[in-house]
Amino acid sequence: MERTEFDQTGHEPLVTTTRRRVLGGMGGSLLALWLGADRVVAQSPPQVIPLPLTVRAGSGATCTLDGSSVIEASDPELQPVATWIATEAARLAALPLSTTRGTGASIELVLDGGVESDVSTLGVRADDASPDGERYRLEIDGDGVRIIGATPEGVFRGATTLIHLVAQTADGGSATLAAGTIADAPRFAWRGLSVDVARTFYPVDALKRVVDLMALYKLNVLHLHLTDNEGWRFVVPAYPNLTVSSIEPTENGHPGGFYSPEDYAEILDYASARFITVVPEFDSPGHTAAVLRAYPELGTREMHAAPESLQYLDPEVPGVWELVRAVYDEMARVHPGARLHVGGDEVLAMPDAAFAGYVETAHVAAKATGKKIVAWQETARAGFTEGDVMQWWISPHLVERVRQASEDIDHSWVADAFPDPAVRDAFVQAFLRAPDDLPKALDQGATVLISRADVLYLDTRYAEASADPKQAAAQARIGLPASIYGSGTVQDAFEWDPSTLDPALPPERIAGVEGAIWSDTLTNERELLFQLLPRLPGVAEKGWSVPGTWTAYVPRLAGQRRIWDAMGVNYFVSDLVWPGG
Repeated sequence: MERTEFDQTGHEPLVTTTRRRVLGGMGGSLLALWLGADRVVAQSPPQVIPLPLTVRAGSGATCTLDGSSVIEASDPELQPVATWIATEAARLAALPLSTTRGTGASIELVLDGGVESDVSTLGVRADDASPDGERYRLEIDGDGVRIIGATPEGVFRGATTLIHLVAQTADGGSATLAAGTIADAPRFAWRGLSVDVARTFYPVDALKRVVDLMALYKLNVLHLHLTDNEGWRFVVPAYPNLTVSSIEPTENGHPGGFYSPEDYAEILDYASARFITVVPEFDSPGHTAAVLRAYPELGTREMHAAPESLQYLDPEVPGVWELVRAVYDEMARVHPGARLHVGGDEVLAMPDAAFAGYVETAHVAAKATGKKIVAWQETARAGFTEGDVMQWWISPHLVERVRQASEDIDHSWVADAFPDPAVRDAFVQAFLRAPDDLPKALDQGATVLISRADVLYLDTRYAEASADPKQAAAQARIGLPASIYGSGTVQDAFEWDPSTLDPALPPERIAGVEGAIWSDTLTNERELLFQLLPRLPGVAEKGWSVPGTWTAYVPRLAGQRRIWDAMGVNYFVSDLVWPGG
């Protein structure tokens, strides 16, 4: 028998004459490679992102899927997965598969609680479900395909792998797949994307396309930044002015609007059908100028006179806590997930004691809804408790950039970004305290969601050239300067490892990874997708797979172009990925 196997690094297969195990991974987990007693034949790893845990190429006949193939679900719970496979195969590969009858090779979907893995998934999930539910096994032989999962979610994760294989091999209405077995499980339980819909409002269909991409790459959390200075996008019935005041375009001309309850239910249903949990964020006490515009009585005269970036919800003002609790109650009522995001970042002018008091009361109020919480890293300055998740975003590079700017602040990039001296000084002081946040959060019992700006902020301007000259103008206009965040190229965004970002952060305290895309420079869906692709698959790879090299990754990334073209989505044609166009 001839058999080829790859580990998650995508390195060339090992050749051996004895059966053995190669141990790898991190945090004590095992990455197992079953290498046969017969010779191993070199071939390219599958064009799948994220790279599966183990790939074992089999012998014998290939499997051809075509219009005579049928998708068979062994359990009614799996019928939606069967429908999704048929829809995506038609859309991405022009492959007509049936979910009712067929005489050709079949795709069998099977629930089996006995699916095992040599990897123990680390972290926490946004829905508090067991991380083991995402394990799956994909078997291909001459008779057809079997996707076996412990849960419908596990079967769906296997289905996304199948769609990758089909989309890369389909031609003329059929796809021929090599025989073999993929055994897979995620490295981290939380693999997310935060989308800023507050600074720019994106319609429901735009978010659906983002969800489609997330599902394809096995991301499982959509964090919606629903509120900020620029606008409020989530309906709270007791406070209708929040959304009414956000209908018009923002001050910088970005689209305004909000999601009606029906719109929002559509987003939640669409994400849930793809096993993606939506985590809503009400960012407070800072980033709340939209609240104060909608309900001026919740701000003092001095607060309204301050620049928006220095405004905050003062817990001593009557009515503030009534609004905060109403928002949490409505978010908890609408969202089936286990966590609410309570913000807490960049509260630049609030006294420390007032901030600590606000955070303590706000966390109690959020947890009173029955939910757990996620909060930005600055919350550590007020206090997390056991079971909370801290979203870690301020990188050492950003702290150093701020420190350097503070030495001659009037002639620095900080002065350009914040012309008001009061805002400028508050910004510098807040960021110079950032190195203490991670150790404080760990001491307080929080787990850490990695969203560091240097590797996971996807609104950073691309530093490499586009292979398409027509993209030059968009590249120069869209995105924040890479010099500030400390990352710029697609390769920069890939070459890092969650477990080694900081020696103070043990792998077992990592909740997962989450990319973030802010809309300061984005005005529509095309620009949003331009910044997401081709970097989003790298976020998925960091969350699902063990560390690999850029050299091994880039051929798989280049192959995604065929899928994105079939989807009709916009993307940056990085010359690091597609040299020559």
